[in-house]
Amino acid sequence: MALSDDQLAAIKAQTDRAVTELGDVCAEGPSRRFKMTIPADPTRDTDLIISRALEGAEQLLAEVEELRAQRAELVKLHEYDELIFGGFYCTYCTPDDCDDPDDNVYWPCPSLRAAGVTDDEAIEIITARRAAIEKAHRASAAQGAAKTAGGDRG
Repeated sequence: MALSDDQLAAIKAQTDRAVTELGDVCAEGPSRRFKMTIPADPTRDTDLIISRALEGAEQLLAEVEELRAQRAELVKLHEYDELIFGGFYCTYCTPDDCDDPDDNVYWPCPSLRAAGVTDDEAIEIITARRAAIEKAHRASAAQGAAKTAGGDRG
């Protein structure tokens, strides 16, 4: 549901108009009430001006949510693995038959960089994954200890 440049420009114009309209109503106090005409006029009726801007905001939020979901899928697809000698490589971009360490595609790879993944975010992803692995390991160890303590040796 990508919004076109024209749609984005229209949403910006509607938002600017709504801000101006609401500012005028608030600044002029009781002497300027919300305008509503019959038949409805979307260029003059305060409620329609503001509602069009809010509809545009809803479209923008939907697009942001969609883009974030696509980005999360991209990060999931371009998973990393740690190199023995230090560093990380992209398991998706690095060829399966990579014998030469210089052929590794380091992580975050160019695809993730293009999607805006920064070094700081990469560190957060790595830290979160390590914490999840450690938590799972501790839970597994605790479960094994509980079985052993309970006499279950099988």
